[in-house]
Amino acid sequence: GRAQEAGYSLLRFGGTGNDYLTYEFRGTKCPEASDTKQCLNETTWRSLLSFTEAAEAKMIFGVSLNTGLDAQARRLSGDFPYPWDPRNARQILQWTIDNHFDHLLFGFELGNEQNAKYTAQQAAADIQVLHNLTLELWPDASKRPVLLGPDPHSYHNSEIDMYVKDWLKETRKLGVPIFAATHHEYTEVDSTSFTSAAALSVSGEIAAAVNASVRGEDPTVHIVGGEIGPHNGGSPTCTHDYMRWASFGDSLWYADALAAKARNGYYALCRQDYIGADYGLVDCSTGTPLPDFYTGLAFATFMGPKVLDTNTSNGTVRSYAHCAAGATDGTVAALVINLGDKHSAVSFPGLGNVTSAAVLAPSGEEGLTNATGLL
Repeated sequence: GRAQEAGYSLLRFGGTGNDYLTYEFRGTKCPEASDTKQCLNETTWRSLLSFTEAAEAKMIFGVSLNTGLDAQARRLSGDFPYPWDPRNARQILQWTIDNHFDHLLFGFELGNEQNAKYTAQQAAADIQVLHNLTLELWPDASKRPVLLGPDPHSYHNSEIDMYVKDWLKETRKLGVPIFAATHHEYTEVDSTSFTSAAALSVSGEIAAAVNASVRGEDPTVHIVGGEIGPHNGGSPTCTHDYMRWASFGDSLWYADALAAKARNGYYALCRQDYIGADYGLVDCSTGTPLPDFYTGLAFATFMGPKVLDTNTSNGTVRSYAHCAAGATDGTVAALVINLGDKHSAVSFPGLGNVTSAAVLAPSGEEGLTNATGLL
């Protein structure tokens, strides 16, 4: 959190299993656990909030639609529950307020990747219910968490659908204030494409398409990459034999994606994920930082929010420039990514001399598959 200009980072709690959750608060008892029925109790929630505070972060809390509880009903009727029932959400949020943790809640999402199950109009009506709940629980608008959505399933290329745009239109009709439009994205980068300029460019192409779509409906709402990772695929078992993205090569994609989203006006990129499976920022079994952790830390430390225009004449070198984080004297921070297999000399005409440089490179053995990276 200290590296962020706002003084805190954002930690998202959500994902597929989120919509299977029952909150065991204020007398509500969880059902017997199964693949689609899971429980969040006071002890786990308190621990997660305490972690958020210790990390100097604020949470984007994905509120459960509780669709897993209705698996049997869906088989009989084919319908998902609608409209959303906010009673269980009210219980966990009231507990959070009563225990003085609500200052850690940056905002709310409702449901995860439900665009195949609910129309944009239905999803907008559901988040209006959540909005009314926040008005009830936080009458002081200055303390009220914001709303983000609709978190549709992953974009894989620039051929995006109109779900986000349609949802924004419907929420505007209902008078629901939306802080940020969100989407999920997995461009399926792996060890065969870590140094492919075409593969890395997909992140920027999606960002440009999303920006054009969202801005065509609402010129003021923020854009957030609500869940972005190198690949799609849920949560395989934590094993070092299967950590395909725990490598230095993945940092080339991650650094480029961070800069490409910023260049296209994104407010934030929520990386999937911090810990877990084979695409986390830290080792899923030991918690040891992986190369992408250092990439994210370096980007937040050096690259400020104001984006500058830049280009390069070298096809294997990608470059981005921002006003340096925290600088007031015109200092520029540049991100330079070398996709080639040879060293390249880089100059910055008109900007003077480079005063400092941070180089992210594999430590120990060389190579893109090295699972360590140090500044």
